[in-house]
Amino acid sequence: MGKTGTTDGYRYAWFTGFTPEVVVGVGVGFDDEEALHLTGAQAALPMWVEFMRRIMPATPRDFARPPAVVMREIDPQSAQLATSKCPQRVAEVFIEGTEPSVYCEVHGSGFWERVKRGFGFF
Repeated sequence: MGKTGTTDGYRYAWFTGFTPEVVVGVGVGFDDEEALHLTGAQAALPMWVEFMRRIMPATPRDFARPPAVVMREIDPQSAQLATSKCPQRVAEVFIEGTEPSVYCEVHGSGFWERVKRGFGFF
């Protein structure tokens, strides 16, 4: 994960990225502030990727989920909990207690989802 950036006039390009183990920033530019004519994604990101390939294990560790964070499947059209009738589902992350509690009212009943939740199946 990371963020690219480019200064006014394309004089300096940068990318800062991170993993659970390390944060690495790469900046590219000339000492005399001559324009690079490149963005952070074009100039700095490829350098960051190559460096990270050399220092990181082939299978990097995932970020640990904090205990107060929950994932729920959401219908992107309604922003409500997805049901079996929703054509699309997106996994979203919420601080526990802020997640939607209403099932999708756009694509139909979430009857079975309510039954499963009532019995503690999800």
